[in-house]
Amino acid sequence: MIPPLVALMENTTAVTDVLGSDPTRFFLSRYPQALPVTYPYAVYQTVSGAPNNMLSEAPEMDNVRVQIDIYSDLLLTARTAFNAVRDAVETVSYIVVYTIAGQFDPATDTYRYSFDISYWLPRSEG
Repeated sequence: MIPPLVALMENTTAVTDVLGSDPTRFFLSRYPQALPVTYPYAVYQTVSGAPNNMLSEAPEMDNVRVQIDIYSDLLLTARTAFNAVRDAVETVSYIVVYTIAGQFDPATDTYRYSFDISYWLPRSEG
C-alpha cells in the first residue's frame, strides 16, 4: 500500500527545482544512508489504510493515509519545499492534517514541516 508519489515528485518541476532531480530528494521512510545529506529533502511513509469494502466483490481500491515530512537546515527552504510538495500531492490526493509547520526539530537540527494525505490507491498500482 505505497502510493506512487516518487514518480509524481520527479515529474513536477516545482518539486525538482527545490528537491533536485538526480536524485529527487523524496524518499520512502528515511534518507538513504549511502547518500550525503543534502537539504531540503522529504520522506514519506504509509501510516494507515483501509480497503474500500464492497458486499458483492473484493475491494478494488484502498484508502491510504500517508505522512510526508520535509526537512531543511533553513526555514525558508523548508517552506519552499513544503509548498512545492503540497501543491503536487493535492493534484492526486487530499490533505487531511497539517501536524508540524516550520518548527525547529532539535533531534535532527533542522526545520520541519509534516502533513498527512489521504490517497485512493487502486490495488493494481499498490
